[in-house]
Amino acid sequence: MKKVIYIFSIVFFATIQLFAEQDKIQIKEHDPEIRVLEERVKQQDEKIAIQLKSIEKEYNLKEDALKKEFEIKEENIYKTLNAYVIFSSIILSLIGFAINFFGRKAIKERVEQIIETTSVNYSIKRIDEEIAKKITDDYVSKLIKEKGEIAVEALLRDLEQRGKSTIKGIENKGEEAINSLLSRPPQNVNKDIPTSGLTEDQIQNGIITKQVQELFDLALKSTDSNIQIIIYSDVIKLQPSNWGAYNNRGVSYNNIYKYNEAIADFNMALKLNKNYHVALANRANSYAQMNRLDEAMVDVESSLRMHPNFEWAYAVKGNILTRLGKKAEALEALNTAIDINPSSAESYLNRGYLYEDSKQFELSEKDYQKALDLGIKNKATLYNNLAVLYRRKKEYEKAFEALEKAREYNIDNPLIEGTMALIYADKGDAENFYKHLELALQKGCPAWDYIADPGFDNYREEKRLKDLFIKYKK
Repeated sequence: MKKVIYIFSIVFFATIQLFAEQDKIQIKEHDPEIRVLEERVKQQDEKIAIQLKSIEKEYNLKEDALKKEFEIKEENIYKTLNAYVIFSSIILSLIGFAINFFGRKAIKERVEQIIETTSVNYSIKRIDEEIAKKITDDYVSKLIKEKGEIAVEALLRDLEQRGKSTIKGIENKGEEAINSLLSRPPQNVNKDIPTSGLTEDQIQNGIITKQVQELFDLALKSTDSNIQIIIYSDVIKLQPSNWGAYNNRGVSYNNIYKYNEAIADFNMALKLNKNYHVALANRANSYAQMNRLDEAMVDVESSLRMHPNFEWAYAVKGNILTRLGKKAEALEALNTAIDINPSSAESYLNRGYLYEDSKQFELSEKDYQKALDLGIKNKATLYNNLAVLYRRKKEYEKAFEALEKAREYNIDNPLIEGTMALIYADKGDAENFYKHLELALQKGCPAWDYIADPGFDNYREEKRLKDLFIKYKK
């Protein structure tokens, strides 16, 4: 069996070898044909190579031509642009010359017209605003309810009459300002300005003066001292020698208890106008708030020598004398201030403080209310003073209510926190006492100046209190 398998294998491999030999013979028989094909392929490759070289050469020629064409066009564009620039410069020069030569007078006349128109429009706007304030809810309701034409006409006449009164009040506002602690805005701006012949400086001064008037009006209308400071600072940028703006900004600083800044502004106002009695009285007031009473008295007496009927100076003098303990003389000065100007809210405020310090609580509250009715600007201080009054009367709930009112007008007023601390001291609440005392010190309240107050009796010798004063007293 094994021999049979062996023989079969030999026969099988021999057959395969035979077929392979036959294939080789066939391939050899076809060799000439393969060589012919190979030759043809070679010839075709050579043709393709020649064509590629021709295409590459043609491409390079076209590329060179395009480059030259682009360079020529680019040069032409630059030449064109230069021509346009030169031409435009010539045209602009001619226009400038024409404006300078022919338009100067027209420009001046137009600026004059703008100044005049702006002034008139602003005045009309302010009058309309003031008239609008006078239209109350009662008038609106009445106008809606009444249907007849006669009723409407009657209402319009009533409003017109009130409007005339308001306009009259605006006209008198400047005159009233001289008897207060503020400087009046510029008056009669743009009146009798010539219609021709103005220089550039005259035109610019007219514009600046108009801007200053509008800024003054805006500041006087505002009840926010910080906003007033920004506005008066803008005035000073426009007119660095405007002593009235320095004075008014100093008053605003004083109202937020920045006495050093206030005094610096009053000093500048007096440097610009040494006979400015209003700034002297205002500086005296700042000195008084800092307990620099001798300097305050020198300033207020100087102010009264310059202007013997200046009611604000008497009001300040009354406050200084109150702090000096000269209450009879203080009352005389404050009464004089009120006699000169019964509408002086500041005089009633200072007299209310005198009465409160003298424990005449009913008279004090009456004067504080009068100051409020007269529209005192610094309402935060007034309500704080009322809180102090209620504290002295041990009416603590009323005191807290007054302090909340004060916060509505000036949340940063340091005296509010100081008064709050003393109320908590009276109530025996040590933690709230120290909490509000530190808040007052952080805001700049010189609490050590009030150390004699009975509220400090239980804390005066405590290390915690002494440490607080050391921390904030600089």
